[in-house]
Amino acid sequence: MSRQLILCVESNSTARTDYAYIESIIKHFYVDDKKTKLSPFFLGSKGMYNASGNVKKINKMIKQFLGETTVIYFIDTDDYDTSADVKVLNDAIEKYCSDNGYEFVFFCKDIEDVFLNRRVSKSEKVNCAAEFKRKGLIETVNEEKLRFTKPVRHYSNILMVLDKYLNTE
Repeated sequence: MSRQLILCVESNSTARTDYAYIESIIKHFYVDDKKTKLSPFFLGSKGMYNASGNVKKINKMIKQFLGETTVIYFIDTDDYDTSADVKVLNDAIEKYCSDNGYEFVFFCKDIEDVFLNRRVSKSEKVNCAAEFKRKGLIETVNEEKLRFTKPVRHYSNILMVLDKYLNTE
């Protein structure tokens, strides 16, 4: 049976920054499985997680695929520990995923903080993601940092979630 993974990321389809890191992770840690279709979906921003247009497009992608589909949201925690508004939004996204049977991947504090060990300005994001891919910097990332169950700065649960759906051998 074939499987589709809809990979919902915060960035937009022009920048594709978040997906660059996720694609590097998948290529590094998992074997190429012709039975699994990876379908990136660009939310445009974290706050658009449940925007009606995005929900309709995701549902259409699910209906058009003839196999099993899993939706995975990849979300930066941002300043969840110092901003009540950010924590409320993160909790709402996590609940939305749970309510809909979707997977939830966090990056604490953001995807660059996990993969580059630092936060970057918006103007640097595209260049940093491109450099990460071009230089193969995935080789320098400690796998243990990608297997956490709770948000801790510089850590993520990405491998714990992807391990359920992708093959390592």
